Amino acid sequence: MNCARFNVFVVIVTYKGKQWYDRCFQSLRRSELPLKTIVVDNASNDGTVEYIKENYPEIKLIESNVNLGFGQANNIAIRYAMDNDCDYVFLLNQDAWIFPETIRSLVEISKANPEYGLLSPIQLLPDEVHINPGFTNYITNGVLTDASIVDDMYFNRLKPIYKTISTNAATWLFTRETLEKVGGFDPIFFQYGEDDNLLQRINYQKILIGLCPMSKVCHAPHGTTNYDNQKLISDIKFRNIAVTKLADINNEVNLKKEYYSHLIKSVIYFILRRKSWHYHSRMASVIKKESQKILYSRSINIKVGRNWL
Repeated sequence: MNCARFNVFVVIVTYKGKQWYDRCFQSLRRSELPLKTIVVDNASNDGTVEYIKENYPEIKLIESNVNLGFGQANNIAIRYAMDNDCDYVFLLNQDAWIFPETIRSLVEISKANPEYGLLSPIQLLPDEVHINPGFTNYITNGVLTDASIVDDMYFNRLKPIYKTISTNAATWLFTRETLEKVGGFDPIFFQYGEDDNLLQRINYQKILIGLCPMSKVCHAPHGTTNYDNQKLISDIKFRNIAVTKLADINNEVNLKKEYYSHLIKSVIYFILRRKSWHYHSRMASVIKKESQKILYSRSINIKVGRNWL
């Protein structure tokens, strides 16, 4: 198959990650498939913009003067790719890098399996000989991914693709058709949770998600975050886990009922001195603060189209 005729855009969001740029960007230069790279810099203010301009002039660089977060910065680049006749969009974290054959193999698998609208390669550690521990669960969890993948790995009979319902967004290949139908990342999330939400919407539209074990990338286990305060990170992750659950369009939700349920449980468990009172109190607080955003999010995400792009 002549994959060179396909218009493939690589989308990367940068934020204070200069230690990763050479491994990431140079790997794209070695790709067997010609690529067009778009970088959106999230106001790094650490010399990132100047470094990319000087060392990687082939990159289409979009500078944001504010930190947009992961999802919204990706949306800018995805929109640019779609406006410039992309066939595929490959999301790549700044702390990840590809092998020469990675994107070519994914495109070949995509063309052979057109029912799949989103493909994920296997993520390795930077040593290139171990699977990233954070990715292992997607492979071994039989609820998330076709359980036959484990048997096939053991008996050395791997197939090019296995059905899954979840992988992380560090290295995703979208078909254009998927983006036209589902759209981009929901702005209800700044960082954390946006990938799970998008997967929920892809599953809602009955688009298949594929895990491709013979395609691989490297992904550093601890990348750059937009936050330095660990308590703040914990609070944001809790908020986003709650919102991800409540905004899931695959499930019906009554926010008023959910709010009072958690509120009552928080009071009862507090009186009973059970630790779980704190969880229910936090859930009630999230629902109270976010209910209008959640309802609006759900109303948009059930629609077919280039939502949020």
